[in-house]
Amino acid sequence: MFEEASDADLVTLMGEEAREESAAMGRRLSLVGELCARRHPETKPPSATAPRPTP
Repeated sequence: MFEEASDADLVTLMGEEAREESAAMGRRLSLVGELCARRHPETKPPSATAPRPTP
């Protein structure tokens, strides 16, 4: 499948795939958060209840 790709090409492709995988995981976690928020609307996310730092 990758017989004609150089070592550098393989490393580049691995990096691109890792970025795509990270983006997909971010989207998945966002969906998990949305589902939790829908199932537990009375619960606020920690960022909504945490005190804000003073400048």
